[in-house]
Amino acid sequence: MDENQKFEKLVNRGIEEYFKRNPRIAVKFGKEEYEKVVESGTKEHIEDNLKWFRQWIDEIKELDGEKLNFENQISLKAMEYNHNINRFMHEAFPLWKKDPNGFAYFQEIAYLLFQRKGPTNDVAEALIVHLTNLPNYLKDFQSRFDETPIPLVWRDLALEQIQTTPKFLHILAETYSKTSEVAESLKDTLLKAIKEINLVIQPHIEWIKSLPVDNDEFAWALGPEKFDKLLSLRKLPWDRNTLMKKGTKLFNSGFKQMKRILKERYPTKTLNEGIEEFFKEDLIPTFENVLEYTRSEAERAKEFIENHDLATIPQEKLVIIETPLHLIPIIALAAYDAPPYFNREQPGIFMISPTQKERHSYTSISYWMTHEAYPGHHLDFTCNNTYAPLIRLLGLEMSPSYETIEGWALYCEELMLKEGFHHDPIKTQQLLSGMQLQEAMEIILDIQLHCKQRSIADASKMLMNILQMGEGAAKAAVVGWTTTPGYQLSYLVGKLLIADLRREVEERMGNNFNLKFFHDTILKSGDLPYFLLKEYFEEKMKKRRCRVIKDFVSSFPDPLILNKGDNLRVEEKQSEWSGWIWAIIDSDKSGWVPKNFIKIDGKKALMLKDYDATEMTAFKDQEFTIEKEESGWAWVSSETGERGWIPLENVKILK
Repeated sequence: MDENQKFEKLVNRGIEEYFKRNPRIAVKFGKEEYEKVVESGTKEHIEDNLKWFRQWIDEIKELDGEKLNFENQISLKAMEYNHNINRFMHEAFPLWKKDPNGFAYFQEIAYLLFQRKGPTNDVAEALIVHLTNLPNYLKDFQSRFDETPIPLVWRDLALEQIQTTPKFLHILAETYSKTSEVAESLKDTLLKAIKEINLVIQPHIEWIKSLPVDNDEFAWALGPEKFDKLLSLRKLPWDRNTLMKKGTKLFNSGFKQMKRILKERYPTKTLNEGIEEFFKEDLIPTFENVLEYTRSEAERAKEFIENHDLATIPQEKLVIIETPLHLIPIIALAAYDAPPYFNREQPGIFMISPTQKERHSYTSISYWMTHEAYPGHHLDFTCNNTYAPLIRLLGLEMSPSYETIEGWALYCEELMLKEGFHHDPIKTQQLLSGMQLQEAMEIILDIQLHCKQRSIADASKMLMNILQMGEGAAKAAVVGWTTTPGYQLSYLVGKLLIADLRREVEERMGNNFNLKFFHDTILKSGDLPYFLLKEYFEEKMKKRRCRVIKDFVSSFPDPLILNKGDNLRVEEKQSEWSGWIWAIIDSDKSGWVPKNFIKIDGKKALMLKDYDATEMTAFKDQEFTIEKEESGWAWVSSETGERGWIPLENVKILK
């Protein structure tokens, strides 16, 4: 067993242990066998997990790192990076023992199960388990809290969130009451459990109210020294002072630009009136129309990416819904929930809140779809699940690489504008200018809030005065930011870093550069932190060579040659390589096709790009240039110009 095989064995064993220790995350990743497992809520459980994860990394690091392939080296670096930040935040910013909302765990599990599967017998059984065990979980959860005062603002936020629980339980009960798909005895048990759990809510509220409270206006803040430490651990290329200068410069220029745009569009109106008019003039009449238009724009964005060959789109689907009641307090406008890793359909969920109808314009919805769906978050996370090693994605659960995740979504907004996606490019450009102003403000406010330089009230007023946000929405946004130091600045900082990276890659590759390569490299990396993403590009830009270590003889002398737009019939057949499907052209012509190259509709499929199934017959010690890789195979070329596919396991990548 070589070092890479040992690595995979240790990683796979650790992943299974990780899921056992963290059933909530296992459910989030789509591991159905954990849906009826209740996680411990104790402090000891959290700290033991951190200790175990460190031991897991140390065990892997005992391997000879130089003998690991590049992908495994990057995965190990990402594991350690995520753990170091998670460990720091556990001690420096202990939200786990200062946010008293003990119902958050149940709300998340119930939402995931109910939204993904609907009112089924399986979901009812899982909900009954979690509901009946909720009192014990709350007891464990409450044991985390000692006499240390909690920030007043977090206490009030927890109370507000818990107040929505009865409404959420009522929706569950009403939905199950109306369905005929669930056995009556099971339905009765569930409704009884829901009724009983309502009796637990008020005691938990009273417990929260009894906790000692820190009334200091910055009781929640990370503080300047710890904020600097967090930036250092994230290995961003800019320190706090540089970030503040960049944010201030972009804010000042953005504010001037916004005033100029509004003055030109609405010369007789004040700044505030102009902002209101900007959204009002193409406002969508009803919330039902908002949902319908969002769905149609999502499909149009997806087709645009495919037609312009901007990125690879794997098999996926996007579900667009109204934000559930219990999430509305923390989702002012809209949010996206990623698909579970182990669900083949890859269903992402995009939620729209009905609370800020004055922002539901046609221009805004088109903009949202580029940020949240295609090619933004939804495509990003479905590509993560399709291409990236699972261990990198587990790391993102502990400490997300916000600058890559959010930076990519902002980069996509501008990309789709420049590529010609929008119906009204002038108005969209003006909207993006306003959004960049907000993102620059968020750099400033993120730093000032957590470095105790600006209060929640002052930050809320800034959003209200400059962006014309309502008082409730502004305060909700800022209160949310108090729980996530370093997150808000990641949007615009990440976009700037990705733009810098693109310029660097274009300059290095010259005429060989293409947008699809750049985008696919980011999308298939597993949302690495920026410093590792740069290293990842360095490797991908190399002209890689390989040497055959095991003979390979083509099994298909008459290979499939397919063109974009061709129609196929497909069927699942057993294969030692995942990511491939058996395609049939006619009774005499069939073969393997990458799933990433087609759009599947039942037993039918449509080719999304050209495909040549030629396999390269190769013998030990022959050398080739790798032009691309796909699901365990490499498309290689020889010195004489021959090209074809060969399994990656039959070759050794040369340094």
